[in-house]
Amino acid sequence: MMKLLKLVVFLLFVALSIGYMREILDLAPDIAAFPSSIKLFCYGGLAFFAVWLLFRKRFLYRFAVFEHELTHLLVAKLFLLKTLHFQVSPRKHVEGQVVVGVEGRGAVTNVISIFFSLAPYYIPTLTLLAFLCYPLCPEGMRPLFFFAIGATTMYHLLTTMLEFGFHQADIQKHGEYFSTAFILLGNIIFLGIVLGVLVYGDFGDTLGFLVRGALRLFA
Repeated sequence: MMKLLKLVVFLLFVALSIGYMREILDLAPDIAAFPSSIKLFCYGGLAFFAVWLLFRKRFLYRFAVFEHELTHLLVAKLFLLKTLHFQVSPRKHVEGQVVVGVEGRGAVTNVISIFFSLAPYYIPTLTLLAFLCYPLCPEGMRPLFFFAIGATTMYHLLTTMLEFGFHQADIQKHGEYFSTAFILLGNIIFLGIVLGVLVYGDFGDTLGFLVRGALRLFA
């Protein structure tokens, strides 16, 4: 029964991913116009990529491990899970670890486990932090905001590609195909929100994007 349910949810994730991709494609003409916000986003992404190439072996690897485990921790707190252990190793090739206390074995517990275990692969923590700074940015600071969105988005995509793998315990726990579909959907939604902010200059269409993408299931 559980395998059948996972198959149904997997197919739902795939269908939703297609729906949100169609919404993103609708933004293509506006993106192709290459407004200043898109340019600054690209500059930010390229700038961070250069920094990554230069410093990833020095300190960015350690920071990436810290950010990965911090994302686990933040999602654990969001679901009111008790943190039993938080560790980030300073040594290269040694992963960090967050251990939380989760009670029960029901459906709700399983859903929480999915969101918690896979969080670093679909939640762009640094980009969300930049989003939180948006209300504090006066009009003259918007170029810096768009640049920061580009840099943090590049960081998220790079670290996700490098960290993602079927050898990861987080991914094995929920199944390779199920985890991949869930992570892909999360990143497509994230990308759509980012592109909407860049095209419209604010978060006015974010809710609309989320609703329209879901309604594509029936269109």
